[in-house]
Amino acid sequence: MGFQRNSSGRKNQGAWVISIEIKRRGVNRIITCKCPSDLESRVILMKVKFYANLRDISKVKEMDVSGPKNIKELLLFLSSEYGKELKRKILTENNEIHSDIIILVNGRHIDHLQWGETKLCSTDVISLFPRIAGG
Repeated sequence: MGFQRNSSGRKNQGAWVISIEIKRRGVNRIITCKCPSDLESRVILMKVKFYANLRDISKVKEMDVSGPKNIKELLLFLSSEYGKELKRKILTENNEIHSDIIILVNGRHIDHLQWGETKLCSTDVISLFPRIAGG
């Protein structure tokens, strides 16, 4: 659309100064803003939400996590964190994703993404549901 962005960040007297150069229709504009110096120490964590009996097993409604790069790594972490009972519900004996669990990443079922290899980032919300039958 005719936009080009070049950004740079440098530390200046306890604050981060961010400059963004925008070129549109031959006109250059530079926008500069200062961010607090503690910005670099803030970490955004992905949120994991537990539902139904998974909530009963974990004894938490939700938790914040950092580190796992994909769904499978996250499930292995949760298994080590909450023990064998949760592991039996979310992973098979071969550490594959159990067929009785529904996993959503930002509201999308992992069936429609890349299953266990679905990449995660710090702003994701992961919801874990048991498969429920009945009526």
